[in-house]
Amino acid sequence: MGDHRILLVESAACLSVRDGRLRLRRDGCEDAFVPPEDVAVMVLHHPLSAQILQRLSKAGCAVLVTDDRHLPAALLWPWGG
Repeated sequence: MGDHRILLVESAACLSVRDGRLRLRRDGCEDAFVPPEDVAVMVLHHPLSAQILQRLSKAGCAVLVTDDRHLPAALLWPWGG
């Protein structure tokens, strides 16, 4: 995990992986590429980017992310009541 970069997504963007790097694509902007190892925290601040996760967390739902072998890799747990 990276120690030195917070990736803040404040506007609508398409997030994907290309050539092993995170790709952020926004309308009217050049694509931005970031090595995942350089990111310590990703903040999804734009309502369209985080809407699904926000609604699931408000409903008390945990989100489990799996790796390419379908094994648990990360867990998003609702914070608060």
